[in-house]
Amino acid sequence: MRFYIETYGCQMNEYDSQLAEYELLRSGHEKCSSPEEADLVIFNTCTVRKSAEDRVYGQLGHMKRHKKERNILVGVIGCMAQKSGQSLIDEVPHVDFVLGTDHLDDITHVVRFLQDHPGEKKVLTDQNDSFLETEELPRKKAQLSEFISIMRAAITSAPIASSPMSGGGNEAVTRDALLKRSPAWSREERGKSPFWDKMSIPINGKNTTF
Repeated sequence: MRFYIETYGCQMNEYDSQLAEYELLRSGHEKCSSPEEADLVIFNTCTVRKSAEDRVYGQLGHMKRHKKERNILVGVIGCMAQKSGQSLIDEVPHVDFVLGTDHLDDITHVVRFLQDHPGEKKVLTDQNDSFLETEELPRKKAQLSEFISIMRAAITSAPIASSPMSGGGNEAVTRDALLKRSPAWSREERGKSPFWDKMSIPINGKNTTF
């Protein structure tokens, strides 16, 4: 199945799209460059600004015509999916699945289920505490810059989050899991940085050190 992912929002969403892409590729699906070529169209969404949501709804409206012309699957993932859940499918019935922020690793199972059960819908938005530790995005080689997830949350008191809790609960990756996520963070490279042992983020009022 050929897939296309359209991403809205922050760098975290860019990273999540990479995760979804990796899961689909390693299951034998093929990436393409436009929704017109795809059998599976996925919108990775943002809820920080209403304009971002409006753009997604506009694109979902276009998908209705595509679904009439040929048999495709349409999915919504990310913060908008997490916030809206079943109500998104109620508003846009031609959407086939909605996956919250903790269920990107379920994407291939959901796609397979929908292929085997035409007409069915899937909505997964419950909190999955294990996803942050198990999420996997292999790094072929160290890059000058790359996205690495150290926590998943839209913390209610955070000034940068105008959509509280749409990113799920507050979850931070362990130090060991973080070290496995990039070849650039080898023991030798960490030894060169005077800041490594000072890395910390506040979670529930306590600093978690990495």
